[in-house]
Amino acid sequence: MTKAGYRMIGTLLALVGLFMVFRAAHVSNFGFYRFGNTVSTGGILIVLFIIAMIAMFVKPCVLTRVLVLIVLMLLLLSILLVINITFYGITLVDVLLMVIPLAMGVGFIIKGQFFTEG
Repeated sequence: MTKAGYRMIGTLLALVGLFMVFRAAHVSNFGFYRFGNTVSTGGILIVLFIIAMIAMFVKPCVLTRVLVLIVLMLLLLSILLVINITFYGITLVDVLLMVIPLAMGVGFIIKGQFFTEG
């Protein structure tokens, strides 16, 4: 099998494994991170994002682009800190059916990346 074949099979197996893992997960409490019960960081970051976008359009330079990127990363981090991920009660067979294709897929992708023919 060629490098491309290993990568394609690995990608398909990894996607199947990830799909099964995502189906077993339950995500709740979506929102923005809060300091205490009063200050929402999402609101502050959205205002900073708007100001940074205005600054980027008024005076485009590397600093304003970096500022926009930093504010977007902080906004994403604020959302990720609040997400509560739990897994449904599943059996060992279900866990193995999720982990084995994922591990095999990652292994095939790595093998396809470093595979030497001959």
